[in-house]
Amino acid sequence: MTGKREKPLHLDMDPDEALERFLQTDPDELKRRLEKKGNYIRN
Repeated sequence: MTGKREKPLHLDMDPDEALERFLQTDPDELKRRLEKKGNYIRN
């Protein structure tokens, strides 16, 4: 295999920006989207 791979879970943003975006996530919206896709969240 040739070529360089990206690191697993590589983000094109700094950790502060990633954390800020994560904290803005609405848990209810995330749950609705996952249920719509057929995934589920355990309580």
